Amino acid sequence: MWWLLPAVAAGSLVVALLLGRRLVAYALVLLAALELAVWVWLRRDSAFRAIIPTDAPYWLDRGVMAATGVVAVTVAVGAAVAMFRQPVGDRP
Repeated sequence: MWWLLPAVAAGSLVVALLLGRRLVAYALVLLAALELAVWVWLRRDSAFRAIIPTDAPYWLDRGVMAATGVVAVTVAVGAAVAMFRQPVGDRP
């Protein structure tokens, strides 16, 4: 489970890049952001433990987790706004 959510998120982003600026691409970006947010939520216990179950240094593990959380929220908001805004041709 630790590698599955980020792998599916990366695959969703690759497909979204191939699709360009379409509604489905924005939906895939939103899906990837939500998957990364779930990954951070599942790992939230390791943010407050003295000993974490990893071979990586504690600062690297916690830094990646914090950065992923910030990026996931930012990208989710950006994709949601992009999905629901009006197309350029429909503006007065």
